Formats: sequence, C-alpha cells, structure tokens
Amino acid sequence: MKEYTRFRNKNRGYMKLRVWHRPIDLYKLICKIVYAENKIDFKLRAQIADASQSVSSNISEGYGRRSIHEYIQHVYIALGSLSETLSRAIAFRADEQISE
Repeated sequence: MKEYTRFRNKNRGYMKLRVWHRPIDLYKLICKIVYAENKIDFKLRAQIADASQSVSSNISEGYGRRSIHEYIQHVYIALGSLSETLSRAIAFRADEQISE
C-alpha cells in the first residue's frame, strides 16, 4: 500500500480501503491465468481482464463523486463488473479453457 500513499491529493482515501485492493489482486490473478492459457481467444481474454479491472476503477470513481448516493451507485456498478468476471471465469472453466 505504501506505493499509493505518495500521492498528495487527500481525496484518494479509497486507496486505504480493502474493498479497493482486493479487486486489484483479482485483476492480477485473472491476467496471470488467462494470458498463460493459449486456448482462450484474444477478445475473451481482454473482456475478462477489462471486467475485473473495472471493479476497482468504479470504486475509485464513486469515491470521487460528490454524494454518498453516487458512491453507492458506483459500488453497485463494481458489483456488476465482479459478477461479469465470475460469470466469464465459470464459462472458461466449463469449456475447459482454464484449469481448476
């Protein structure tokens, strides 16, 4: 987390949130898995990577909004991206494009 604390803008409080860090770990794991497997189509690799990356992006975007209602809406959007990531991973596994 230290690498993120060097920013001077105090409005980066989301970087202290575990709910922001965990999706970044998920994104790194997704990239490690799908880019190691040559059986997965390039477009599908990009889609699952984009969906997983959107989770933390939406949390940070919502944090920067003016109201708690906007923040909550972005958290819901992040939840949707997380569901999309899970759905794609399940489909890859069902089609044996990735191992368990």
